[in-house]
Amino acid sequence: MHPFLRVVLVIVGAATGANLGTEGIHFLAALVGALAGLAISEVIHIRSAFANLRTELRDLRALIERATTSTLLRAGALTGACAASEAGSARCRPAAGAAHTVT
Repeated sequence: MHPFLRVVLVIVGAATGANLGTEGIHFLAALVGALAGLAISEVIHIRSAFANLRTELRDLRALIERATTSTLLRAGALTGACAASEAGSARCRPAAGAAHTVT
């Protein structure tokens, strides 16, 4: 929320409070109205901040998921994971000292 809108909500709250106040307490009513306007603007601001945080967390989870998937795919390719049809070929044999089984 833009800071200007917060100020407008405070002013509108003060004006509404002053109009609703009785004869002797216009200042107190305007003060309470201004505080109500400020509270409303803060709630709106906090809700938008949480919405932004939720979006960032969703994007981060998606990024981590993509990174994990691509890492697993690369790790499978680098460790010599072979298809059953390539099990006997020379390029599918494990390196010396490496434990490699094809099931």
